[in-house]
Amino acid sequence: MRGIFYRSDTRDPDSGADLFTNGFDKRDANFAAPQLRDLSGVGPLIAPDVDPHSAVCFTRDFLAAPIFPVSDLNCPSWVYVLDLDVDDVLNTQATQFNLMQASGRNTGGNGAGALWPMFGQERCCDAIANTDIVGALRVSRAFLGGFAQGGSFVCSVYRANPNYAGGQAASVRAVMESYIDGSSHNTPTQAQGLVQSTQT
Repeated sequence: MRGIFYRSDTRDPDSGADLFTNGFDKRDANFAAPQLRDLSGVGPLIAPDVDPHSAVCFTRDFLAAPIFPVSDLNCPSWVYVLDLDVDDVLNTQATQFNLMQASGRNTGGNGAGALWPMFGQERCCDAIANTDIVGALRVSRAFLGGFAQGGSFVCSVYRANPNYAGGQAASVRAVMESYIDGSSHNTPTQAQGLVQSTQT
C-alpha cells in the first residue's frame, strides 16, 4: 500500500542538489536504520525524536510540513510531495506516544514537556527515490515566535517532477495548485499535536 507524504526542504528542485533527479538520502550513511534520540533532557527516550542524520524525515500532514526545517524560520521552502510505500515508513509519532506510555509518564493533560515533538506528525525512512517525488510546492513562511507556536505560509508555484513514476501526478497537482490562491494557511501548533496517531 502506498501513501502521500510531505517533506519541506529549502533546496529548490532545480538547484545543484537536483532533487528531482537524485531524490533524498539520509545525511550519514553509517546509520543502518533510523535512530531515536532523547530531546527532553530528563532521560532516554522520554521525548524521542529521530536523529536527522539517520533518516529522511517528513510528515503525513501537509499543513505541518512548512514548519520544517526549523534552522532558519525566515527562509522560504519547498514542500515536496512524496508517494511512498508505507511498509518502508517508520511512524515516528506513534513510536513517541508508545514510548511515553511505556515509560509510565502521563500522556494526558497538557503533556507538552514530553510529547511536544508529536505535533509535526513526523514519519521517516531510509531514503526517498527520485521516482517517488511527485512534485514540489514553493511556500513563504511566517512564524508567531518559535516554530512550536505555529505560524502561517503562502504558496506561490508548483513544479511537477518529470521523473515521477507513480499514478498520482494529476491529482496531486490539482490539490497543490488549489493552495496557490494568495491566502495564508496556518500550521499546527505544539498544543494541537498531543494525540496518538496510528495511521501511517
